[in-house]
Amino acid sequence: MGESKREPAYIALSRNGMDKLYGLNSSEMKMLCCLMKWGANSREYGGVICELTPRKKKKMLEFAGWERVSTIDTMLQRLLKRGVITRVDRGIYLLDTDVFMFRGGYPQKEGI
Repeated sequence: MGESKREPAYIALSRNGMDKLYGLNSSEMKMLCCLMKWGANSREYGGVICELTPRKKKKMLEFAGWERVSTIDTMLQRLLKRGVITRVDRGIYLLDTDVFMFRGGYPQKEGI
């Protein structure tokens, strides 16, 4: 009997969603990468959410090479304005499901 292999986690980008990403600057792309890296799949919201706890923000600062939390807040506002993410609650952001499709073993987040 063969072992069933678990599909690795990956993120697919929709063709129709490319317009929302076109023109993002490097800082906005870093923020988007952080949200994807520390996000989890939410059954309640039907997509990937990222809860921005102080610990995650600290990791994001290190990952992106930024010094101030205000930079994270600015990048979030820019991504919200472009419609790439949606704020679903205080400190919780949902990546646009028309742009991103998450497959495989992406971490599951229950209750959110």
